Amino acid sequence: MTENHETTVSAATLASWLGLSDRAVRDLAEKGFVVRAERGRYDLQASIRKYASHLRDVAAGRNVDPALHMNLTGKRASLAEAQAEGQKIKNAQARGELVSIVEVESRWSDIIAKARSRFLALPRRIRDVLPQLSSSDVLKIDVEIRKVLTELGSSKATEVPSPARR
Repeated sequence: MTENHETTVSAATLASWLGLSDRAVRDLAEKGFVVRAERGRYDLQASIRKYASHLRDVAAGRNVDPALHMNLTGKRASLAEAQAEGQKIKNAQARGELVSIVEVESRWSDIIAKARSRFLALPRRIRDVLPQLSSSDVLKIDVEIRKVLTELGSSKATEVPSPARR
């Protein structure tokens, strides 16, 4: 029993069979991925086979446009590199070699606040240890301590040198 069907079809019909647009069918014909029988007509069975073969090759990474293949290969390599870097970071964190910047900032803020309050308490403590000092002398010590703290709090004193300047 033989099947009776058209062997050639229009671009619109082939597009319908392949789930593509007419323009995509014409582009595939120019690239040799569907079989053009004559102007505006395509061999249905041969085109479906050839297009299916092309899709298998693309899925397997074979017979792909070299520019596209290199782009995909490069993206895969970049992804693999990023994943490897991410794993290195996770491993370093697990070993306790990395700490969060938020944690470091928080701890340093606490240390600086304690140091500041202790420096500001120095004039009173010095007066207790050296009662012979006059109130004027203690006030001078207080002023000098506050100058130093102000200087340390200025942007120039707290500027972190870049690696190039170290």
